[in-house]
Amino acid sequence: KNMARLRNLPTNQVSNFASLIDVKDQQVISMSLTDSDNVDMVMLSFGAGEGVSEEVYQGDTMYLILDGEVTIRKEEQDYHLCEGDTIMVEADIPHEIFGKNAYKIVQITVH
Repeated sequence: KNMARLRNLPTNQVSNFASLIDVKDQQVISMSLTDSDNVDMVMLSFGAGEGVSEEVYQGDTMYLILDGEVTIRKEEQDYHLCEGDTIMVEADIPHEIFGKNAYKIVQITVH
């Protein structure tokens, strides 16, 4: 049985959460924050104009915006989110993520 653990987080110092990942032009960077069979928690950074075309997860997925502005499109509806905003996309719902400028998000999927 896999014991759930957090990873890639500071343990002996206080750090600004959003600063744990950098933004690079024309790149999407991801950093896994969990080692678990039941919960995937990933921090992602997107260069200006980058995004994720349609994707589907088998569990409910929460998005938390750490920096920048993001649009999440699901079921032909656009949701505009800014730093500190959150939204959930239900399991098995196709959705996409995009932003005009650079942004950082946390994605948490519960299986």
